[in-house]
Amino acid sequence: MTSKKTFTVTARAGLFVAGVRSPGVGKPIELTDEQAAYPLIAGEIEEPGTKTEPPAGGTETTPAAKAKAVKE
Repeated sequence: MTSKKTFTVTARAGLFVAGVRSPGVGKPIELTDEQAAYPLIAGEIEEPGTKTEPPAGGTETTPAAKAKAVKE
């Protein structure tokens, strides 16, 4: 039997991750290496201790910054 590892669900995940009901964003999910292969590539899960990088091209936009940009 293949052992399972714990991964963290990201915001890109839908209701199911690798055929398993998603526990929610930021919550742990246990999957085998085979089950986790595609979701890792798709960014639906990440290995514990891995920090997701902000999108390329600059700074992270907060709701307050977006509102300010709209007013200008």
